[in-house]
Amino acid sequence: MENRKIPNEVINAAAEWWMKRISGKVKHDNGDDSFGSVFAGMLADEGVKPLTDAQLQKFKNSLVMRLSEKAGRGMDFLHLDCDYAPDAVLSDSARNADIPRDNFPWKVHMAITGDTVEVSDRYGMPWVKIWPIEHKDEAKEGAA
Repeated sequence: MENRKIPNEVINAAAEWWMKRISGKVKHDNGDDSFGSVFAGMLADEGVKPLTDAQLQKFKNSLVMRLSEKAGRGMDFLHLDCDYAPDAVLSDSARNADIPRDNFPWKVHMAITGDTVEVSDRYGMPWVKIWPIEHKDEAKEGAA
């Protein structure tokens, strides 16, 4: 019996964000400006490969499936993490779509609950709510 606490629309928003995040230019930055860290980042940057729309869609579909499985077991909080490599859920979804791990940025964390998706995108960056997106017009109406 399914005990879903995280709706499909939330899972889709999270997967869409990751699909877009790995689809463009990825700069590997761990927040350390030492020569070794900068050099390691440059090497990782060289490993980034262009991705096709089909790969990106396959990755997203796979990620939605894996997150939906977890949500279906009654989990009310999901966390996706990419420290220096994608976590197991992201990694399995990427492997399914033949996407190299260097296409993932460093130091990115995502928290998914029943009604929000928040991301800390890169080392030391604050958490930002990416879903639902508050529209400026709605915010003004709520303040009136």
